Amino acid sequence: MQSNPYVHILLGYDGQGWNDPYVEIEAKALIEDNKELKETFWNDHLKEWINSPDDPNYVLLQLTPENIRYFEKAGSEPEEL
Repeated sequence: MQSNPYVHILLGYDGQGWNDPYVEIEAKALIEDNKELKETFWNDHLKEWINSPDDPNYVLLQLTPENIRYFEKAGSEPEEL
């Protein structure tokens, strides 16, 4: 992430077909290492994968969106949000 902090997030497309609506988000990501924030966002559902909020494998990402586009279906013109 140090050499390229930019991420692409795809929401809503569940793979059922080309006509599924979806959202694309382009964002800049930063690793948030604030202990208080980690404890705030921690919940017991995470224990299946991560031991505790102090686990070094538990990280929070701060995402700053730069572009957000909504597509009614694949191939449609995007609606810029």
